[in-house]
Amino acid sequence: MIRSLEEARETVRQKRQELQRRVRETCIITVLLGAGGKGLDNRRKIKEKLEREGVLALIPEDDFAPDVAPSITEEAVLEKSDVDVIFINVESWGSVTEFGQFHDKERIAPKLRVFVPYEYHPLIWNFHGVLDRLVSDTCGEIWACLRS
Repeated sequence: MIRSLEEARETVRQKRQELQRRVRETCIITVLLGAGGKGLDNRRKIKEKLEREGVLALIPEDDFAPDVAPSITEEAVLEKSDVDVIFINVESWGSVTEFGQFHDKERIAPKLRVFVPYEYHPLIWNFHGVLDRLVSDTCGEIWACLRS
């Protein structure tokens, strides 16, 4: 039981310090997927920013074994490791294929966060292109709900 205002302040200060210590000890692991070329450069910049904030960010092209097929390595790491979140920037057929490959995997799908450039976002524009075709082919039920 807290007896005074000073005791209350001290209790709050101690709890805050404990939470700060626990947050510093927690490591969030994320994987950044998307297009190569300029997209890869952008992912590297995002990785730098995330790591400054204490988030471990992985880019398959830089951090996974180059002598093993990327699709095998990516699936193994994303499905069986301690990865917390997977960001995928859908801006090319390659990244659409990655999304299609992972969207129905029970241990991967809940971790997926998909980014789509504004000009191609199917919920904003009545655009029938790459993402629209992928979604209608691979996750029609979800897409039908989102579009209605």
